[in-house]
Amino acid sequence: MRTIRENTELLNRCVTEGSPGRTPWILFINFPLIASITGVQSSEYFHDPQAMTEAQAETFRKLGTDGPLSPDFGTVAEASAYGGRVVYDREGIPSIQPDPGLETADLIPEAPTDPRTSGLMARQLEFLEYMAAHCPPGMEVASCNMMAPLTAAATLRGISDFCVDVIEEPEAVAELIDCITRTEIASLEEQRRILGGRMKRVLLSDDISSFLSAGQFEALVRPIYDRIYGAFPEAQRWLHNDGNAAHLAPSISRAGIQLWHVGKNMDMGKLFDLTEGRVALCGNLNPVTELLHLKPEEVKKRAQEEVKRYQERGKHILSTGGFISYGTAIDAILAMMEGADSVH
Repeated sequence: MRTIRENTELLNRCVTEGSPGRTPWILFINFPLIASITGVQSSEYFHDPQAMTEAQAETFRKLGTDGPLSPDFGTVAEASAYGGRVVYDREGIPSIQPDPGLETADLIPEAPTDPRTSGLMARQLEFLEYMAAHCPPGMEVASCNMMAPLTAAATLRGISDFCVDVIEEPEAVAELIDCITRTEIASLEEQRRILGGRMKRVLLSDDISSFLSAGQFEALVRPIYDRIYGAFPEAQRWLHNDGNAAHLAPSISRAGIQLWHVGKNMDMGKLFDLTEGRVALCGNLNPVTELLHLKPEEVKKRAQEEVKRYQERGKHILSTGGFISYGTAIDAILAMMEGADSVH
């Protein structure tokens, strides 16, 4: 199997230049898988930077990769900085409980929130400082996976009510998104400082934008992408949106997104057509019906099939359509990686 360095080089060439000749793979991993592999409890993971760092490092070592380590607070950090109440389910996974008595206009602060002192965004920075100082030899540390401003605002308000507000209260929606954007840029600037003055990529998660029309996306979301990504010209522009977002593909392409992690239900071939080969696409394998339940040899075969299907399209990266699920066997993940490596 190719080395981690070789795969990283293939990944970077795929994102920045186009087809590298062989298909790289990428793993999208967060707390559920890490907990199932290491047994770490949410009461430790989300509250102790040492516990999060060690659990992530153990997971990546077992997968034979170099990380990257990164603060992992799910979907809640950005909304919590704007007053969202964080609750934990029975598995200990955090979410935001919207306040039904507050409307979008009520959520707009007098000034943008300071990420260094507010909610779990402050904890993100604290954990990143720890990871940067205690990164195990041979591993890397990356900036946080940020919930994009529209998704953070919808999480804070409540998704259904927020979608109504996009139509009925567009000025309040735009003002709240602007505030969150300023806070996220400030957070990323602080992260860049912690990481030594440069970031390899900025990763925004923006599933909720899938609920918008193409026109709404162009008016509300694309200018925000320009502001955030544009503030960090040295960083690759990565987007996670595994919603039903095919109608947004031309706009995502025009926004200069370089890597798009798409959903398991998306037609990859259609997306290659809609993005005109300008965006590296990943997200072929279903993390539940395939990676979680198939035998390793079956996963490897499926991986090989997907690589052969899209290898000639150019910017194709093998991955799962969504983050890897709790309980997925290490052997199944390794089989996916081997499937990509075995096709020349």
